[in-house]
Amino acid sequence: MILNFDTFHISYQIVFLFWLAKHYGANGLESPPEVAKKPSFFNMNNVNELFNLEHLLDEFNGPRLCRVPGVTDMMTRYNETVKKAVNLSTNVPMKPFIAIESVYNAGRRTVTELVAHALGGVYSTNPPKIMQGFSTAFDGMFIRRKYYALSKYASSNLVRGARLFHPVVMEKYYYDQAVFIIAKTYIDTNLPPAEDPVYNWPPDLLKPDLVFFLNYPDDPTTNLFTQKMVTLFRTMRDPPVVEIDAGHSVHIMANDIIHNINSALGTEYPLLSDHPREPPKK
Repeated sequence: MILNFDTFHISYQIVFLFWLAKHYGANGLESPPEVAKKPSFFNMNNVNELFNLEHLLDEFNGPRLCRVPGVTDMMTRYNETVKKAVNLSTNVPMKPFIAIESVYNAGRRTVTELVAHALGGVYSTNPPKIMQGFSTAFDGMFIRRKYYALSKYASSNLVRGARLFHPVVMEKYYYDQAVFIIAKTYIDTNLPPAEDPVYNWPPDLLKPDLVFFLNYPDDPTTNLFTQKMVTLFRTMRDPPVVEIDAGHSVHIMANDIIHNINSALGTEYPLLSDHPREPPKK
């Protein structure tokens, strides 16, 4: 049985009518001074600024966004994840935290679940269930990107509580959003050099022990945007990604990941039975 630390999920659908500023404009009224004059705390196209928990909380709790329908409920749910976080000293042994990423959706969830099962661990995805239900409710990229960023911190809180007892294997985490944003930002230009700070992990976000990247190497059907995302995944550092050939079956990919976990962390998790690590040679 695959465990899941998202213990409750309230099905939630919000009808987002208009932004406050749009509402005022549609009625021929001037925007309130605090809405018209107060700029964003940070640039949502800059991942180094977007992934800053203090700034995110300031924005969602501040006058600009707290009035947006759904934000109060979202913040209530986020605060529930804070209660589940466990801050332990560094000398307390923790179970592995593994992230599995891909630019392709096919097979990613199944592989993540197989690895979680083999490790006797917890499967999770992003946003976690407790934070789901807002992606279609929040109108526009401005707030949606911040919602997804805050969801990563919610996942981090849940992992802190769960990995004291079980390994955590997560489908999509920080790199999933960061790579997309960077690729969009530099869609018509060259990507930043490998030493650029854009490739650094956010200092206030829990870091996985290992990150695996499921990828079809040299796929001729890949478009330029996807190719740029693949390049970004390969450039990310601390932690770097371990690339797994997605051309194999989900069981072979899962066993390759388990083998890499055992090699890197000194663990002895069992491989999936009756499935080799690599396809048999002809």
